[in-house]
Amino acid sequence: MISFLVRRWNDFWFAPKSTINITWIRILLGLTSTVWGLALVPDFDSFFFTDGLFADPTYGTNRLGALQWLRDDWAAAAMLALLLGSAFLVTFGWLVRPAAPLLFYSIMSLQQDVTVLMNASDNLLRLWAFYYAVFAVLTPSRYLSLGPRGIRRDDGSRRWPVGPAWVLRLMQFQLTAIYVDTAIEKSSGSRWHNGTAASIALGLEEFERFYVPDFVRESVILGNIGTWVAIGLEITLPLLLWNRRTRLIGIVLGIGMHVVFDYAMRLGYFFPGMLIGYIAFMRPGDTRTLMGLPTALFRRRSGTKPVLSSA
Repeated sequence: MISFLVRRWNDFWFAPKSTINITWIRILLGLTSTVWGLALVPDFDSFFFTDGLFADPTYGTNRLGALQWLRDDWAAAAMLALLLGSAFLVTFGWLVRPAAPLLFYSIMSLQQDVTVLMNASDNLLRLWAFYYAVFAVLTPSRYLSLGPRGIRRDDGSRRWPVGPAWVLRLMQFQLTAIYVDTAIEKSSGSRWHNGTAASIALGLEEFERFYVPDFVRESVILGNIGTWVAIGLEITLPLLLWNRRTRLIGIVLGIGMHVVFDYAMRLGYFFPGMLIGYIAFMRPGDTRTLMGLPTALFRRRSGTKPVLSSA
């Protein structure tokens, strides 16, 4: 019995898997970090230089950001350059083993220097960078430098090697923990009980991204539906994602929910951050299945059958 449990534990965490998920997580992490760093550039001196708005930030005893010891302007600029350089290397799969830890540390150092500017999406980006940095240090380099299409064979075809993928499990647990935590927090809020939370959120003009019709903003019924659908998905998504039969349904519903959120509201880097978590749940062939889903539904509704080529 014990040997069976140990074997199951090892299979769950350490069974080799296709590296396609790890590769695309690396690319998306690098791209998101690059955009995050570039977004700091226009007002960088106002926030990070010694004569800026936060000339003397307060650091807790448990924080290890480099800028608490290096208070010169050049140090802040160097940290931003380190962030952009390491993000570039991670994106393209060059020198990933040293670049990934440097990416995490540069993000952490900049965030800890101006915590008042940061929100949950910034924290999530830092968390993903930490997980991947640990993975990069402990994983052979040949699994860290793959391109977005895998390895090219001699005959011109492409393949994805099988390798360590335990970091996917960490990211899967982290993603579902986010939903559990937010569902628990919202369960005690009266606005979620009476169904007004979505309408209030859509009424925050400072967070507005794209146009939402007035009848959607002002409708009590649509506001109630949106509120309860959102909290209902946050409660059920962990169950859907961890069930083999409903995993793809959970991925579609979860990504769709965050697309709607990101369309209506400016939520920082929350969408790409959550997308990284969903990529951790995907398996080889899922993208093709999802892309072919509209065609399959159309054929089912029209009663037509796919044409099979003769052998």
